[in-house]
Amino acid sequence: MTSLKKKTFENVAYIGVARIVALVFQSIANIILSRALTSSDYGLVGFATIFVNFFSQFSDLGLNSAVVHRKQLDDTALHTGFTMKLGIGLFLYIIAFCASGLAVFFFDNPGVVGVIKLLALNFIINSFSFIPTTMLKRELDYKKIASATVCQTMVNSSLAMILALAGFKYWSIVIANICATLAMILTLNYLKPVKIKFAFDRESARQFMSYGTSLSLTGFIVFTIFNVDNFIIGAVKGSTELGYYMIAFNWGSIICVILGTVVNSVLFPTFSRMEQDRGRIKRSYFRVLEYVSFVGILANVTLLLISRDFLVHVLGHGTDKWLPALQSLRILCAYGIVRFLLEPLGNVLMALDMNKVLLKTTALSAIIEVVLIYPMLKFYGIEGVSLLITATYLVQYGIYYPIVKKTTDIQFSEFVSATKDAFLSASVIIALSLFLRDYFSAESVMGVVAKVIVIAFIYFVLHGLLNKWKLVREAREMLLGVR
Repeated sequence: MTSLKKKTFENVAYIGVARIVALVFQSIANIILSRALTSSDYGLVGFATIFVNFFSQFSDLGLNSAVVHRKQLDDTALHTGFTMKLGIGLFLYIIAFCASGLAVFFFDNPGVVGVIKLLALNFIINSFSFIPTTMLKRELDYKKIASATVCQTMVNSSLAMILALAGFKYWSIVIANICATLAMILTLNYLKPVKIKFAFDRESARQFMSYGTSLSLTGFIVFTIFNVDNFIIGAVKGSTELGYYMIAFNWGSIICVILGTVVNSVLFPTFSRMEQDRGRIKRSYFRVLEYVSFVGILANVTLLLISRDFLVHVLGHGTDKWLPALQSLRILCAYGIVRFLLEPLGNVLMALDMNKVLLKTTALSAIIEVVLIYPMLKFYGIEGVSLLITATYLVQYGIYYPIVKKTTDIQFSEFVSATKDAFLSASVIIALSLFLRDYFSAESVMGVVAKVIVIAFIYFVLHGLLNKWKLVREAREMLLGVR
């Protein structure tokens, strides 16, 4: 096992453990919050988050990726990046604070103004994670990054639950978010002590901006794709409908977000070191895709099959409180699969310095979504919006494929080969659930848990039989290699 391969596996393992811990805490917190808060509370925080996240697209300008990607990095260049990051953060906080009053022109709850002002503090706070995070990524030391992530999640989830149960309503989410960010910063700086120093080297700044411009524009367009739906729903339908949509989207995309954190955060620095060996990038990409499809398809298909029981018994505490989100949740389970299978390709293109391809592709997707989202919402409700965002991700496959095929010789047949066992296993389970649907309903939370266990067991056995337990053997070999 090569040192880079071993390091990559270790890093995926560290981030994976961190995200599993995060998933447990987040899931428990989301369930408690869903029972304690109303759809309107979710909608209010969600709309404020859109407003803040709009400004956050300008808070990095690709600086983090530029510093990680840079071949030679001295102290002056590093502290130049930090100075730029902090300056941008301070500027954006002032802008967000002053512009927060504009939110009431688009939203039906004036409480959104105070939430925006508090959440905007993260622009300043996050600046102090810049140096330790970039240095740890350059060193491929994801064990420490994972530790900080676990700390952040535990603080966020625990505090949000405590405050929600104490009657803080939507403020419980906001206060917990700020406190969790502070906890993450303190943990990072404890694990990777750095000197805070201001510097500005014009040449380094120019290089950072040159590399980061396309990434920053791509990030802005991705922000549009991920938030225009929430903005339009909140502005047109109000906080209650937005709350239903956010519940559906958050749970439908939870696995692809976790997989993105686990895999994609490690892939970019690793692929950057393989930049001159495109054959090696290709082999690594398909290996990652096999594992991603195995985990992601299992999780999203399981959620699809238990969606009604999940909304009633788990989130609704035995009531139909969240049932208006049912059809959107089912559609967004498919969206989650489309998204987590596509995103690793972005890391391949970034590592090959093909950021403009990412920019053009995401721009086209954003145009399609922006043009069609209002008529889809008007005629088909939040279910139409869910279908639209799934379709925009599918469009990206058609653009990426010929480019990636030309640059790395990745064939569509190889993509199918890497994912077919997971799709075949899931198809059998869906067919079985339809055939046995009269016997496949749950009457309690424990019934939902039992369904999940049965689905996971059947899927695992089917997948193992189809590939002769290949992934199990490979995982075992890598674990033994790490030891």
